[in-house]
Order: sequence, then C-alpha cells, then structure tokens
Amino acid sequence: MASGSTISKKTSWPAISAIFVPSIIFMLLNTGIMCGVNNLHMMDGTNIAEIAGQDVFFEIVEPEAISYTFRSRPAKGFAGNFNYTIFRASLTPVNPVCGCSRYINEDEVEGSIALIERGECSFVTKAVRAKQSGAIAAIIMDNDFTNDDHLVDMVDDGTGREVDIPVSFISRKDGVMIKRTLERLQLLHATINIPVNITKYGTKVRFSPWLVW
Repeated sequence: MASGSTISKKTSWPAISAIFVPSIIFMLLNTGIMCGVNNLHMMDGTNIAEIAGQDVFFEIVEPEAISYTFRSRPAKGFAGNFNYTIFRASLTPVNPVCGCSRYINEDEVEGSIALIERGECSFVTKAVRAKQSGAIAAIIMDNDFTNDDHLVDMVDDGTGREVDIPVSFISRKDGVMIKRTLERLQLLHATINIPVNITKYGTKVRFSPWLVW
C-alpha cells in the first residue's frame, strides 16, 4: 500500500470497520435500502408505522426532481376523506397563494388538487374556495418560518360550513420545496398519487432528502 495511505498494512479489521461501517450504514439509510418502513423512526422516536394510521402520504410522480413520498395530516371535522387513491392528479399552486379569494389561475386549478398556503383566512374558508374553484382536493402548506417540520391539526372554524373534498396539511419545508421546484422548472403543476400506503411499499418508500430522521 502507498506510503500516503491513511490505513497501514497492520491496521486490523475492527479498526477499518470502525471507519467505514458507520458511513455505509448512513448511505443505506439515506437511500431507503436497509430498513423496512416499520423500522424507520422520526427524530422524536415516533415509528412510521404508528403515524401511518392517522396521517395521509402522497407521492410526487413528476417532476422527477421532487419525486418523493410526502406526509400530510387530514382535516378534522369539516372536509371529505381520501377514501381511494387518486392517481396522477395535478397538484397546482393557487394564485393568490393563501387561497382566500377568487383564484386568478382558476382554470388551472379546476380538476386538480389545490396547493394553498396557510394564513389570512381559516382552513375552512380555504377549503370552500378550493371547492368553488373546481378543485378535487386541497393540500395546505404551513407558513410558519419557526416550524419547518411539524404538522398542525386543521380544525373547523365554527361557521357551520362543510366541504366534501378531502383537505390535508403539509409542512412548510415540503411546500416550499415543491413550489420552488415548479417555479424553477416553469411548471404549472406537479403530478401526484394520493394517498399511498407506505406500509405496503416498505423499503421502496423514497422520502425527501431534506426530511430529518
């Protein structure tokens, strides 16, 4: 071995493994190869199998740059449910971004899933507006700069309004990455499947690289 190498001929296997094995394990975990979905945990210790029962997951099919699986939290008490998988649906950011007034891009949103930012009006108002604009569902992204990763529970605003389209909530980080990518690629929408059963796919689940485990 060349004299400039960092590992000498006398280096034992335990010493070598101490150097390389942790790096190999990290790479395997990061690519989703090593662990089944039941063995994956969030930073707070929550097992993915535990949250799969209460949250809804969706996957972006196109564009490939953000072709990952995303976690979302369904609305409580005022919207419909994702009772079946919607395949290859368009996920379209609305304009204005908070979706509290009539959409400028209503023609693009019609027949698609509206991507709406939190703020300026209630979750129910956003859902009603999405329904009025012809959206088949709505995904609302957080706007809290101090909370990039955690999901909030969307609850009824007490006005007695109900909508039958499904509505779900995603983190600010996921929403920003989706919108920035679409803007960079000059695309009007992403193509998604929602919901997807992550316990079925196991090691094939491909979470976003910005998601912290």
